[in-house]
Amino acid sequence: MNIPGNGIYVVQGEIVALLTAMKKVNRWSSHSHQDEENDILVRGFATLKDDLNTIGDLRQLEPTRFLAPFLEVIRSEETSGPVTSLALSSVNKFLTYNLIDPNCKTISSTVQNISDAVTHAKFVGTDTTSDSLVLMKIIQVLRTLILSPVGAWLTDESVCEILFSCFKMSTERAIADSDVAGPYGLVMVCELLRFSASLCNPLEKNSSDAMIHIGLALITVAFEVGADSIAKFPSLMAIVKNDVCRNLFALMSSERLPVFSGVLQAAFLMFESLRTHLKFQLEHYLGKLSDIIVSDSQKISYEHREVALESLVQMWRIPGLVTELYLNYDCALYCPNLYEDLTNLLSKNAFPVSGIFNTHLLSLDALLTVIDSIESHCNSRILNERNGTGNFLQRIHSRSNIFVIVDYQGVPSLADGNASETVEHSSNYIQRTGTRQPISAQIPTHEELMAVKRKKKLLATGTEHFNSKPKKGIQFLQEHHLLSSPLDPKEVVHFLRENPHLDKKMIGEYISNRANLTVLDSFVKSFNFTGKRIDEALRLYLETFRLPGESPLISLVMEHFAEHWHKCNNDPFANPDAAFTLAYAVIMLNVDQHNNNAKKQNIPMTADDFKRNLKNVNGGQDFDEEMLNEIYNSIKNEEIVMPAEQVGIVKENYLWNVLLRRGASDDGIYIHCPNGLLDHDLFSLIWSPAVAALSTLFDKAKEQAIYLKAISGFRKNSQKRSQLMYLEHFRDRITTMWSDIREHIYTLLMGATACDHHFLVERSVVGLLRLAIRLMHREEMSPMVLQSLRMLLLLKGVTLTRVSRQVSYGMYELLKTSAANIHSATDWVIIFTLLECVGAGAPPPRVVSKPLNYNESGARSEGEVQPDSGLGNERGYTSDSELSKAGSLPISPSNSAETPLSTPTGWILLLDLIHTLHTRTAQIFKWWAEETNETDPISLWPSAWCPLLQGIARLSAHPNRQVRMSAITYLQRALLVPDLQTLTGAEWESCFTLVLFPLLARLLEPGVPLDGLEETRIRAATVLSKVFLHHLTPLQTLPSFAQLWLTILDFMDRYMHADNSDLLLEAVPETLKNLLLVMDSAGVFNGQDGRNEVWVVTWDRINSFLPKLHGEIFKSSTAMEKVFSEAQFRFSILGRSQYFHLLCKYGSKNQLRD
Repeated sequence: MNIPGNGIYVVQGEIVALLTAMKKVNRWSSHSHQDEENDILVRGFATLKDDLNTIGDLRQLEPTRFLAPFLEVIRSEETSGPVTSLALSSVNKFLTYNLIDPNCKTISSTVQNISDAVTHAKFVGTDTTSDSLVLMKIIQVLRTLILSPVGAWLTDESVCEILFSCFKMSTERAIADSDVAGPYGLVMVCELLRFSASLCNPLEKNSSDAMIHIGLALITVAFEVGADSIAKFPSLMAIVKNDVCRNLFALMSSERLPVFSGVLQAAFLMFESLRTHLKFQLEHYLGKLSDIIVSDSQKISYEHREVALESLVQMWRIPGLVTELYLNYDCALYCPNLYEDLTNLLSKNAFPVSGIFNTHLLSLDALLTVIDSIESHCNSRILNERNGTGNFLQRIHSRSNIFVIVDYQGVPSLADGNASETVEHSSNYIQRTGTRQPISAQIPTHEELMAVKRKKKLLATGTEHFNSKPKKGIQFLQEHHLLSSPLDPKEVVHFLRENPHLDKKMIGEYISNRANLTVLDSFVKSFNFTGKRIDEALRLYLETFRLPGESPLISLVMEHFAEHWHKCNNDPFANPDAAFTLAYAVIMLNVDQHNNNAKKQNIPMTADDFKRNLKNVNGGQDFDEEMLNEIYNSIKNEEIVMPAEQVGIVKENYLWNVLLRRGASDDGIYIHCPNGLLDHDLFSLIWSPAVAALSTLFDKAKEQAIYLKAISGFRKNSQKRSQLMYLEHFRDRITTMWSDIREHIYTLLMGATACDHHFLVERSVVGLLRLAIRLMHREEMSPMVLQSLRMLLLLKGVTLTRVSRQVSYGMYELLKTSAANIHSATDWVIIFTLLECVGAGAPPPRVVSKPLNYNESGARSEGEVQPDSGLGNERGYTSDSELSKAGSLPISPSNSAETPLSTPTGWILLLDLIHTLHTRTAQIFKWWAEETNETDPISLWPSAWCPLLQGIARLSAHPNRQVRMSAITYLQRALLVPDLQTLTGAEWESCFTLVLFPLLARLLEPGVPLDGLEETRIRAATVLSKVFLHHLTPLQTLPSFAQLWLTILDFMDRYMHADNSDLLLEAVPETLKNLLLVMDSAGVFNGQDGRNEVWVVTWDRINSFLPKLHGEIFKSSTAMEKVFSEAQFRFSILGRSQYFHLLCKYGSKNQLRD
């Protein structure tokens, strides 16, 4: 059984409704926050509201917890009948909506509590009708409880008690439902929704409070039950957009608190689920809500403002709503800055004047809700990045730089060791519940939104200029490139038609100016009058501007209108002049019928008068009489609205129609975006108002709870500001500050090392590397930052080993993101030296005046060590005085204190780093050559590829088996990359002598751990043979080829007899067979007169340890000829290099043939 996604909002709505009813009683009518805390029932609901605000899904809260306050009201002897009835209705609603999870651990006790509370319900009787209603509600709840899925947990005693209670009330008559002939459908649902909306119309003469309450209850239930289904039916949405919204907004002016509270709950449920279809309705609603919150009118009570703020806080907790407000309104050209304006409003409303009331705390809660949401998103992103799960929002908005988080993705060891790596469990539910509506397909990038914001500011200024002087406004827009120069009439018309903030009078003045005839022509042609009667077209036309006062200007505007309308409708009259005359007559009729001054002076025209005035003006003929009657009745019954001249209901109707028309246009598209998409922008607007509100409440507070809330708000605000905004604001100053920062880190690092504070050493190193990763993105900072890393090489070996894992991670991330910004050879020396020290275990290149004998028994300061004491410098660092006086004699490796890493993870990451750098060496060099205009060819083997391969080869003999096997795999990949195909034969010879032969020799040294050593030796020999065969062609050209080949045979001999291993004794001859067959096929052993010297020395060496091998390979001349013919055939089909490659891959000719 699925619990509805809006379950939290249903419970919150019931809390608000019940508290509103309770506040009508004098006992709960106090405004003070402190007084409310004294009542146990109100306090129970307040605690429940706080609990609901901290979770994202109702399943996170035990049913006993959210039912308890409602059951306490039912049990209380001091509650009135109506209040008890509301509590019973709430419990019945929870059961009906399946909000109680039957799978929870406490389901049995929860069901027993409901049964006990309802069967023992107590209340203060008022009148017979109300008391009967309460009894009916009790029976209804008990019936629902037994029939619901959770009723299965009722005990025998509970069911018997329910039956006895119902028996006592059995004298009440029940109303039986009549049989339904057939199922109902969409038509009935539409009529019910329309009827419910009509009951809420306060302008209806027969409307009463009871009818309004019924209508609100029906609409609330409709949104609770069909929240996610109404949008699927256009007929239902049309009723919601017009009738429901308009009547709800009209009821917001009600002075009755229960009506006002019901309206806000219904509106909340409506916008929570349907806001993507109600863009301008939501704008109108939030505007009216803001006016109520800040109103000083006597008609708006404190309770009204309190309930309005509670509703606003509740809306702010809808996942993604504030983000959508900013995206759809603050970043829309012709919409108000809703998010920014409401943030400032809440900040000002949080300032207490004569004591702290609930309204101040609610305003603060709304501000902190946004900050809490941003914090949850940041924590979730950081946790996802640490777990390697990626981030959906970054994939959605990959083109923009929205998430400016000062964290170092992919470098988990650089994270603060004390920082919490857990996120509130509710964040997962918040993320899920925020996606009940599908994400919009087209979401603007951050750059596009910033461009709209800039354009919006300029448009606002241009609008102000236009409303004072149209010509000045147009010039301003041209100067700022919002309008083209020379002026494009279509652009001007778009500005005039789409901007709702323009003064209608000034629009009329501008288009009626004869200097702007091209604009007037485009303005008129922007209307589609096809199929519209002339008075209908005239309504649309005159609603967009105010007619000028002078008759010539009116005639000019109307002439263009008449001509365009006449063409759109295929010349229905004799000529355009007839259309002009009729249009002018319609305007005069409108003034005659609806202008009060005209009515006082003359009797309004009749239909006959109107037709008589138009006699014989249609090219000497009369207009159609039926059409004139329709025009007359239309104008008489409904005035052509000149918006600037109207007030009251006429103007409200006009504005509402404008709202509906805007909603049906492209401007009404509402973008539903992922939760947390624009946190940086949201926080940049809210942090300052939030700090101001927190500071004021902190100064005025007298309760510990308010103090703690303010302190928590300060903490969260500062944390999010450091994460989202700090480095963005100081990028231009880091160059001047870096020297001081470096000196500070140096002091911390050396002081911590001297005092043996390991944790502070680790934090100092991590801090330095974090700054390096962040700042290396700026090319001009690269040399300064890399030179600062030299301080790590001043540490002693034992100290550097302790932080080797952190340094490895940091260097990996630095090279992955900023290797292209490293150009100097000095900088690369620093990087390779660090990698060699922390990865390969080499000692730091320290310098001292003479070789030292180390004594680790104690540490002394510089002043305490006598020059002739014989004690070595074991402070953990090299002092400035040593550096200034020291020679250049390096410490030997035997004197350095080296310890292996505790886990193989760091070594494997180092291998990955070296391999990545090896594969990208050619590209990095290409970037460097392009930037420095280097044209001379430079060999990368001695300076780049060879040292990196030596590092991997050294780790191939690592004591840890996992590290050793990984290193050999990386070594094989690195030696076979395509970039190395450009190496010469001499460079490949140096690869054997400097990389492979030292590795093979190291694996034969005594004392090497035996765990998996045989497998390691076999893989090393395999790598040797594959590299040799893969690059046999360039190696053959070397004069020292024979000596290289004999060295390989020496290693084969030594490996076959190493430790009397059976595996090696079997594997080495097979490897050697493959080598000999391929070399023989390639003609390595052939000379001018048969076999060459290489053939002779080869078998002289092989016979010393494998005397039977020659007979096994070359049994007879026939077999040899077969081998040669087979090789020739394969050469002809595959080519030499491809054949060698396949042979190396499959290991033998037999496998290759298969």
